[in-house]
Amino acid sequence: VWCLQIDRPAACGRIDLKVVLERKRGTPAEAESLSLVEVSGTIGGKPADRKDVRFSWRTLPEDDFFLDSGALSDIDFPAVRDLGTS
Repeated sequence: VWCLQIDRPAACGRIDLKVVLERKRGTPAEAESLSLVEVSGTIGGKPADRKDVRFSWRTLPEDDFFLDSGALSDIDFPAVRDLGTS
């Protein structure tokens, strides 16, 4: 599950972003990784900056998580929960 968090002004207009993610496949010695490497576009009519966007992801532990079950609501994404504090 991927989560993109966008820092935006209180009176934000249209958000039009393009993000580039980099995937590094896992090996027996190292876990797979995903990272945000580039951000372009606009946030509220102003140029987007890499510092305005945060990326988090979690691997689901089981196949019991389905998009329509509500189970995804309980996944821990600290960056999303801390939205009002940054």
